[in-house]
Parts: sequence; C-alpha cells; structure tokens
Amino acid sequence: MELYLNYTKEEDEYPDPIYIPIFFHLEDERNLKISLIKLHKLTLGCIVELYHLQPVDKHKFVIYVHNLLNKQVTKTIASIDKDESMYWANASFDLCDYFTYHDRFVEAKIHLAATDYMIGIHHTLMIKDQDYSACSEMHKSYELSCANVAMGWVLYGIRLLKSSKKRLLQCESDKSCEANNIKSESPAKFEEGLMKPLEFVDLKEALENIEMPDTYVSSLDDAKIVFANVLKWYNKAKTYYTAEKFLTTYVEIIINISTAYKYYMDFVGNTSKQIKLIKQCIKILEHAVSIVFPRCNTLEEYAHCQDLYFHLAIAYSMLLEMTSEESHEIKEITDEMRMETKRLTKSIIDNFQLYLKST
Repeated sequence: MELYLNYTKEEDEYPDPIYIPIFFHLEDERNLKISLIKLHKLTLGCIVELYHLQPVDKHKFVIYVHNLLNKQVTKTIASIDKDESMYWANASFDLCDYFTYHDRFVEAKIHLAATDYMIGIHHTLMIKDQDYSACSEMHKSYELSCANVAMGWVLYGIRLLKSSKKRLLQCESDKSCEANNIKSESPAKFEEGLMKPLEFVDLKEALENIEMPDTYVSSLDDAKIVFANVLKWYNKAKTYYTAEKFLTTYVEIIINISTAYKYYMDFVGNTSKQIKLIKQCIKILEHAVSIVFPRCNTLEEYAHCQDLYFHLAIAYSMLLEMTSEESHEIKEITDEMRMETKRLTKSIIDNFQLYLKST
C-alpha cells in the first residue's frame, strides 16, 4: 500500500507503470494502471481483514482511510445514492476502535459523531425512497446501524473514564502531569506525522454540538457528564439488542454497563453514594440474569450467563466492602447490619458457585 501511495502521490493522474515483460515485448500490452489499481484494491482488502482482527497497530492504514473519507465528505453528503453514505459511515465507524484504543478521544469522538451524521443522511435518503415504508429490511438496517453507533459511544465513554482515572493516579505523584488527549503510549507517537489530529474539516460545524467530552476528565462533574451519556447510549443500544433476539450481544452490553458503573464510582468519593451506585449496578445485572438464563439453549449462551454471575459476585463483593467501611464509623453494630452482612456474603458465595458450576 505504501509503495502505491508513494508512486501515485495520492493523485488521480500519475505516470503509467512500467512492466518489464511488456517493455521487452515478452507479453502483450495491457492497461497497467488498471492492473495497478486492481492490485491496490486487493492489498487494501487484505489490510482491512487484518485491521478487523488487530486494529491497534495499523497506523498508516488508519490515516489512509481517514484521508479518503475526508476527500469524499462533500461528495457523499450531496450524493443521492443512499448506499454511498452508509459505506462512508461504516468506514468511519471502523476507525473508532483504533482511536479509542490509543486514547485519541478527540478523533474517536469526531469519527463516531461523523458516523452518526452520515447515518442520518442515509436515513433521510431512505425515507425518500418509495419502497422504504414497505421494506422492513431498510428499517432493520437503519436500526442496526443506530444501535452499533450507540454501543460505540458506550465503549468510548467507558474507555474515557478508565483512562482518565488511570491518568489521575499517575499524576498524583507528578504535579507537572497534564491531560493531553492526543498523547498516546502507542507506537504511533514515535512515527513522524502520525499524531496529527485526523479531523473532518467539512463536518466541523455539523459535529460541534456533541455533548460527550473528548478530553481526560479530572472531576466528578466531568465524570457525571460522561456517565450520563453512557447510560443514554446504553438504553438506546439495548432497545435493539434485546435478550430475545440477540442474547450474546445483550449480555455484552450489560457487562459493559456494569464496567461503566465501576469506573464512574472511582470518581465518587462519598461511600454512601458509591453504595447507591453499586446497588443500581447489581439490580441491572440481576435483571439481566432473570431474562437471560431462561433463554439459554447452547453452551455459548450458558457461558455468557456465567459471565453475568461472575460480575454479580464481584459487585456484591464491592458492596460488602463498602458497607463494612461505612460500619466502621458506627459505634454500635445492630442486628440488622449483621443480617445485611450475612446476606451479602451469601450472595457473593452463591454467585461464585453459579459461576463455577457452569464452567
């Protein structure tokens, strides 16, 4: 791919390639530009497959795809071909994994928001289609795209909370430490030019009112904004990915949201408020178990239910630890408090046993 880009300089017009066998009349002449383009497309196809398997180190590929998308923004928005906007949206969405992994939240946010924007354009074009009202497949395709973007925002928010807390812990011993949402520990930062923010200039105005923060959060107020957005997108995702139709994905969403609670609680210093949050998390997990377990038919589905039991056991352990800390401040332990401790301990044991039983 890099050789192709160096040769063409990413321009439409470039010199015809030289193929030695043709030069010496050993083979018949053919359009070598077409052959080169076909080879380039084949190469891209292979890289795309590798990217989906392991996106974290495909730095130059990410830049290449972004630049292609950037060139096509205006054309795609103006196009009446509804498939074109969806292809653009899918490509932009795929790049989010790379940016989120490397804590490049500005770019991750831009590409998620741009994906959402293009899906909106796609939907507008679909509505104009005479067959739209009668075509359930079009409805399903749109709903699926919206649900996937919602999941993307959930994962973005979780990563932002996690990385922010990690950075705060690192900065506790280094007062000169500053939040820099572009800086990354990835190999990309060592390669010249790879850390330049990848943005869509033509979409800047359309994307400027997105609520989700794109820098490390350092206060409870900032964390609240992130967490509130995570909950909003979580609710949107699970309206499509229901346990009845998508059991495995539904469980993944529930586990993700329990993880979001965990990272958000790190910013909440008040033990009473943390207890309230972990109880909310337990309620979500227990509700999920109640609707997932009766629907399990395969070993894979039971394995996912097993994951819920594990996260429930951990959540109950956290709750027991918090209530124990709170009780240390109380002079006299009541029978009610002892019963609560016993109940929590039993819940921990029961859920761990259910987890181990299904292994």
